[in-house]
Amino acid sequence: MFSKIKYKLLFFFLIVGVVPLIVTIYIEYQQVSDTLRQRSFDQLTTVREIKKKKIEEYFVHIRQELDFFSQTTSVIEAMKAFKEAFRAIDSSQLALDGVEERLQAHYQEELLAKIEVHERDTFKLENIIPKNPTTQFLQSQYLIGNKNFFKPHPYHEVHEKYHLTVANFLATYGYYDIFLIDDQTGHIVYSVIKEVDFATSLL
Repeated sequence: MFSKIKYKLLFFFLIVGVVPLIVTIYIEYQQVSDTLRQRSFDQLTTVREIKKKKIEEYFVHIRQELDFFSQTTSVIEAMKAFKEAFRAIDSSQLALDGVEERLQAHYQEELLAKIEVHERDTFKLENIIPKNPTTQFLQSQYLIGNKNFFKPHPYHEVHEKYHLTVANFLATYGYYDIFLIDDQTGHIVYSVIKEVDFATSLL
């Protein structure tokens, strides 16, 4: 009888001792887990803020470079000259035979070929090829033309005069491309790289 009571007491004492221990361990685990989780979020927040600051500083730096460059006399003169030359293009006088077909072939090779096969059905060449005759003329000359066979026009003279200056700035500061844009029509009247957006309107 005494033995049974002893074991019962031991059992109850064990329960009384173990249950609080388990509860204490669980609470400690939750607190440590919450602390570690919060510390991880704090670290992520710190990293985010550091990266945010670096990105903002990068764009401020670019803005300063471009503001300085755009205010130079040569760029101001270039912008005026390119706008005038672009607007002076008379598409009726400069119409080129087969230009749209050559542009289609170029777009097919340089643009659509780089698009994933399963996405090509959503792109129709007739919707992508520029309809503006001035755009067609300049793209045919600079995207697929040969400099030796350029059709005479003042635009080429302006390009010859200012291209090296802008291209050197691009190479020095590591930009991918630089546009000069007509602020009234949105046309990209000049591009260093000259891809399919050249001579199109951002509007």
